[in-house]
Amino acid sequence: MNYRLSIISIIFMSFFLFSTDLRGAVETIDTSFAEDGFVVRDFGIGDDEILAMTVQPDGKVLVAGYSSNGAVSEVTVSRYLPDGKPDTSFHSNGVFTYNLGSEDSTARSLALLEDGRIAVLSTGFDENPLLGLFILESDGYPDKTFGENGLQTLSVEGEKIVSADLKTDTDTAFFIGATVTGADFSRSFLFRLNAQGEEDGSFGENGVVTVDSNSESWLQSLLILQKDTILVGGAVDRDGSRQAALWQFTEDGSVDRMFAERGELLPEIGGVASTVRDLSVGLDGKVLLAGTSRDEQGSRAFVLCLNKDFSTDETFAEQGIFKSVLQHETEGLTVTTDDRGDVILAGITGSAGNRDVVLWTIPIRAGSGDIVGEKELPENSLVSSKIITDMAGTDDVGYVVTVLESGKVLVAGSTGKSGDRDFLLARYASGRTESDSRVGAGGEGVVTEEYRLQTLPVTDISHIGGISGGIITDTRTLSCESSCVAECGETETTCYTECLETCENRPTITLRGVSFSLKREPQYNADEEEEPATVENITSIFGKKVTKQSFLFNLVRSGQTEDGSGTGEYESIVTDVTPGMTYYLRAYAVLSDGKILYGNEVQFTTDDACFIATAAYGSPGDPCVAILRVFRDSFLMTNAFGRKLVATYYHLSPVAASVIQQSKILRFAVRILLYPFVLFALFMVKTPLLIKYTIIVIAVVSAGIVLVRRNRT
Repeated sequence: MNYRLSIISIIFMSFFLFSTDLRGAVETIDTSFAEDGFVVRDFGIGDDEILAMTVQPDGKVLVAGYSSNGAVSEVTVSRYLPDGKPDTSFHSNGVFTYNLGSEDSTARSLALLEDGRIAVLSTGFDENPLLGLFILESDGYPDKTFGENGLQTLSVEGEKIVSADLKTDTDTAFFIGATVTGADFSRSFLFRLNAQGEEDGSFGENGVVTVDSNSESWLQSLLILQKDTILVGGAVDRDGSRQAALWQFTEDGSVDRMFAERGELLPEIGGVASTVRDLSVGLDGKVLLAGTSRDEQGSRAFVLCLNKDFSTDETFAEQGIFKSVLQHETEGLTVTTDDRGDVILAGITGSAGNRDVVLWTIPIRAGSGDIVGEKELPENSLVSSKIITDMAGTDDVGYVVTVLESGKVLVAGSTGKSGDRDFLLARYASGRTESDSRVGAGGEGVVTEEYRLQTLPVTDISHIGGISGGIITDTRTLSCESSCVAECGETETTCYTECLETCENRPTITLRGVSFSLKREPQYNADEEEEPATVENITSIFGKKVTKQSFLFNLVRSGQTEDGSGTGEYESIVTDVTPGMTYYLRAYAVLSDGKILYGNEVQFTTDDACFIATAAYGSPGDPCVAILRVFRDSFLMTNAFGRKLVATYYHLSPVAASVIQQSKILRFAVRILLYPFVLFALFMVKTPLLIKYTIIVIAVVSAGIVLVRRNRT
């Protein structure tokens, strides 16, 4: 009996293993790029990530990071054609790899030189931490005239290099910044190498400058504003916490004492800690700082805009700073601008094990998207827009972003869809969501000949709904009499009579509300009478339907509200929708002649739900809850049987969760009971497919041998 049970268990695990769904792209992805908008590359066993990217004048995309060879990670540089296919003319099948030292090595930054050569900054370790500057020819092979066979190595004292950046000037001098940590210190350094890779003795002390030698510092990004001005972004220790910091150095490596407070600027970011992760210059020459701040609510991505004199640009966002207000923790990792001057910020959102790429577009002069006047708005309003990309319910990270000449946005980083991290390139149709760029980019709505119809942003978002609405205004600015006089001139004419009749008999608004759907451009359904939403008929394994009291899960596809008639502002309460799903929503108006008008489209994501686990662990952001959620999305929701299990869980869970939440003893007991499920989910989500296959084959073969021997005896 035990052997049969083992066989059943193996089959059960195999069922979930082979039912994984590896696709989950959002519709804002540019699907004409590569495969459905994504390039994913797995170099084998272990993690692979893109940490740097640049685009050549011919549109080819250069990326650099690291890949695993099964023993250690090695520096990896790859080039792709504009359509996302590997450029096989670059080195060996589009990829160049090398090791710096005897342990893990990583490419941290890259730059395209004026003559077409490629500069790659890498870090490694061999007795001491190493910095390596590799120069490649345009075909991906080492430039043997530089350094030693194309490589110049710098050794620094410490235990580990935690960050590094590379910038070049027009004279092909190389500026390298790095942070080195030890048992009890964190120090940052600037190096300048000449065109041959030699340390420039005219810069600092033998080509080296220490950043803020009086405090612990963390260097993240370099920016060359002018030939004689080098800006350094990162963080500095102040009273035991990290605080975002900028330093400015002159051409010879001296601290620019005229800059801010004797060469150091500590911008007011807010929170208990903050770090600058990236620096960029806008079209108007203003400096953008992107990074992460932390307060009692968690981490929040930010962008700060500084004028040319480094004062805060009060006209940008909310008094010079944009901060994310997403419910989950967010980090700002990279920033740039598009051809309109709008700010493009990329980073991550979510909890460990289930992070997603997030891309914000922030109008340079339109407010933060968080606060407009005295009214608080969510980030899915049309003042600022965001796109969240989840490949497969696992970790997806965007480390670097660039805007192409076409206006499309390219994000590079990694995805965990195969069980470990893989190279990821994602291309977006634009920095804005389609609903933003299509109509009403300023939140003004859609204007027709009769009316202007504006969709209000969704607020008070919960597991199963939110509050939206619309504003309908008459596009006429004059009365019928006045407008007809203006059109016809005289009142005693056929023109005036027909104009007045047409104007007075123009269609009126007989019904208004909002329509919503999992797909773009939700439609008003005139035949929908009893049910407020289109629901998939899924039952639990007990044969009972999952009701709205159980929080409908993955069932509600579309729906609408009906909120009266006439013009003016109205409120729409959206309810009984699915937890953890992104909906598209727009206001609608039904006219007396049967015509239907629609407002601009917005989107919102309902809060996720994991009831018993959340009650036991105390937070939906707990790592154990997160891994269970990833398992649910990646394995259970991809097949009918798994969906039945989820339906059963959501049928039974709310009542049980309310009891568990009230008792410390019950919470502890449930955590113990959930422990094997968490371990199983962790194995299924994090273990590479090859290892899973191997374990299952070994288990099946072993069970078969035991059964054969048992039958013989």
